Amino acid sequence: MPKKIENPLREGLPSKIYLLSYCEPLTAYEIAKRIYGVKPPHIPPTSKVSTWVKKMKENGTLSENEEKKTYARVDPLIVEIESTLKEHDVELSDFEKHMISRLLDSQEFRWLVKKLMPPMSYDIDSAWIIMNHLALVASVRVLREKMPEVPQLETPRGFIQKHAGKLEETREFRSLEKIGRFPSKESEFDERLKILRRFWETKEFRELTSEITELLKEAEVFGDLSDEEVLEFFKLDLLLRSIPISTLEKLTNLGFLNRLISIPALAGFDFFPFHRLERVLEREVNRMKTRERKKLLKNSGVEKI
Repeated sequence: MPKKIENPLREGLPSKIYLLSYCEPLTAYEIAKRIYGVKPPHIPPTSKVSTWVKKMKENGTLSENEEKKTYARVDPLIVEIESTLKEHDVELSDFEKHMISRLLDSQEFRWLVKKLMPPMSYDIDSAWIIMNHLALVASVRVLREKMPEVPQLETPRGFIQKHAGKLEETREFRSLEKIGRFPSKESEFDERLKILRRFWETKEFRELTSEITELLKEAEVFGDLSDEEVLEFFKLDLLLRSIPISTLEKLTNLGFLNRLISIPALAGFDFFPFHRLERVLEREVNRMKTRERKKLLKNSGVEKI
């Protein structure tokens, strides 16, 4: 007699279905093919997968997109996250749950989970896997914020000077500055994410990330990742920077990785030194403004006080 599945996010075939459809929308046939490892011309058994997909759609764990492909909803994950955090006497506000939900539902975070997908031949606890990914990226951001003395890859000053003005002139950059780094309500947070996505499509951002990618590859920071994969890391880091450190600190309780890896080792790991770029960029912009002010004062004949 088959074992009864108590939680479809954490055990058995439905957990594998959830993880695969969390990473990207798939048909039942595509899910079965990845679970059973069947290659053409053989046809994977789909009856059990199709039965579970139907059940999970009915209970709200899965949904279907316009192309009739199955994708995982993040609401059940939020329930699992809340339950796990309560074991550590940690509670989330409604606003924090909203921000985490948007992060979990982002293409960038889903991409990261797919990038680090375990083999389907193992028993899969999809909630555990996704929560540990979340805890890891949160830990990296928290430690980077609290340990700024960790050595970083230097970004050439001339390169920053070249791009600082371009970025500052974009409508998207000005809109982000207006909202601020950490929005205080759901509507502001959602607006910031919309602006970020528009920002990512600008020519200025593409030029910036393209040249930084070359610098990082020269320094062998990313190994064999493609340009598009490095770009996904850039985007994910910017999403994480929109969430307050206090919230990210709570999320570090979700994972086992931050308890196994020493703090110095984890602090030395980062997707890329974007925070370094951020600081240098800000400094260079301020220098440019200072030079312009001095030039205007000189031309107006006003003496320096």
